[in-house]
Amino acid sequence: MVELVVPGLQKFRLQLTNPLLLASGSPRRKELLAKIGVFPTLIKNPNVDERIRKNESAKCYTLRMAKLKISTFRDCLQYSDYIMLSADTVVVLSGQVLGKPSDINEAKNFLCKMSGRRHRIYSSLCFVTPSRNIILRTVVSIVKIKCLSSKEIDFYLSTGEWQGKAGGYALQGFADAFVQWFRGSYSAAVGLPLCQVYKVIDNYLLR
Repeated sequence: MVELVVPGLQKFRLQLTNPLLLASGSPRRKELLAKIGVFPTLIKNPNVDERIRKNESAKCYTLRMAKLKISTFRDCLQYSDYIMLSADTVVVLSGQVLGKPSDINEAKNFLCKMSGRRHRIYSSLCFVTPSRNIILRTVVSIVKIKCLSSKEIDFYLSTGEWQGKAGGYALQGFADAFVQWFRGSYSAAVGLPLCQVYKVIDNYLLR
């Protein structure tokens, strides 16, 4: 069921079967959900160990992170009737997972490596239904970054956009000017695959 609110700009809200808890500290994911009329009742920032395991693939890592973020709240009695959603996104270059840079030097190293090359973005989501069934989805996108000059890299680092971003850049920000070629889901590359989110909600979680 879709609720339309008039007058003014037309707004809509998907009517979910239960309240939604978004397990994410990312404001981008809240904004993306709003685009499809989904508004979390609660937003909780999970505190998890994001270190990658030895020989762990990008898909396995993002799925594990998405499940781990939700596990923080899944067994809490006060959230027992909630739908829960979490997600995780990483950049992969030549088989190497590039997570969130720890400092500006690592961010610079990431950008230098990606300059003039293609990389993949893995974005996984995890839904937990009120009956505590787990639904997992993963989307892979491919991005080619143009050849970057040292001046462009230094300027981008000065914007601070790299902070807290997988691969050290934000596709939805100034770094979009560096994207020479893209294939896949833009919303997934930004942090949440909206098509898959909507499909799960439409199939299982609409009132």
